[in-house]
Amino acid sequence: MTRLFTVDDHAVLRVFDEVHRFARAFRQGRVPKGAAGPITISELVAFLEPAFWASLRANEGRPTRFSATFASPDEADDAIVFKDPLPYNEVELAKIAPAMPPSGCLAIGAGQHGLNIWGFTRSRFEPWAGSLVVWASEPGILRIDVGIMRPFAILNRRSDPVIAGGQSDLAWYLENHLGKHNSQGDVAETRAIYHECLAFQELARHILADGHGGTVLIVPDEVGAWREFIDPFPCQFDPPDRTIRQSIRQDITYEFATARILESLNQVGAAGDIAELVASIPPRVPLSIESLVRPTAALAAVDGAVVITKDLAVLGFGAKIAATREVPREVLTVQPGPTDQQFLKCTLEQLGGTRHQSAARFIGANQTAVAMVFSQDRRLSLMRWDSHEALVTVNRTAEWWL
Repeated sequence: MTRLFTVDDHAVLRVFDEVHRFARAFRQGRVPKGAAGPITISELVAFLEPAFWASLRANEGRPTRFSATFASPDEADDAIVFKDPLPYNEVELAKIAPAMPPSGCLAIGAGQHGLNIWGFTRSRFEPWAGSLVVWASEPGILRIDVGIMRPFAILNRRSDPVIAGGQSDLAWYLENHLGKHNSQGDVAETRAIYHECLAFQELARHILADGHGGTVLIVPDEVGAWREFIDPFPCQFDPPDRTIRQSIRQDITYEFATARILESLNQVGAAGDIAELVASIPPRVPLSIESLVRPTAALAAVDGAVVITKDLAVLGFGAKIAATREVPREVLTVQPGPTDQQFLKCTLEQLGGTRHQSAARFIGANQTAVAMVFSQDRRLSLMRWDSHEALVTVNRTAEWWL
């Protein structure tokens, strides 16, 4: 049988080397007890081959989408373990993929007769178990994450671009380009800002998963010059919906208030004082960013743009971007390449359809805003103004950052 992936394949070897490099970095007392060690080259080939073919299958008309991590049950503390492991092949992958937890992975391990599916993990990014994650989000394309390198490689069996991996993700991108840094050294504020950026990332993930496309405009504030470039949109909220930000801030406040109280418990001796401190711990509803952003993600299904401030005040949806005189003649597209990012200038017309062109016009006229443009084929483009190039910069295939 002819295989697409072989032990001497250049892309496979690059992934294999990175997995082992990452494993060496964790060997100094940080490898979980009972860890089976890094994947072998033959196991890596056996891991990739069924995943690729499963991505081409459909289940009742729906494409097969899943993520899978190579790990043992000892390496994933939050795992749901099957009593009897399933054989790891494209048929079983396509069958079980719809049951995968929304924020989890299929858990793959080595058995006596080859690889098997031994369960699910509830989260994708366990430090060790998540050192190798394969994503099949669209037919014929595998995204490979190795440790913090997300993505490290994109394999499509044509060009197989192995990307210069990094710690970039959508949360990091927005924190930088929306100016959401904390310069005061406040730990609680830094943590809140990070969780707000994670909320934007989770919002993008939900819109992509829905598959209807859409545009999200992230503007600097609730009022400003940007409003001149939006036709009055009928679905504007009054007041803006600040639920996401308020929930995140409340959770951070609870976390730090509880930490202070617990610290005080170590310093008191009287039982009455302890009881009083315990009673002062505020009630808490566990924070689920995924649940928080889901109602906002649904707004993107309506024609027009969802408008949100960088501080997560949802201003409304169905916004139409007005024609502007400040139309960029060119845009700069950024595309991951085999060794580094590739930059290419193109005209506005070459950028894409109406949705992409209108978003680029908006960013050209409002240089402190960021646009997220979603295609129905589950592609994500990020648009921002590059002051150095004096052009709208469009990061293609940003869905790889999710």
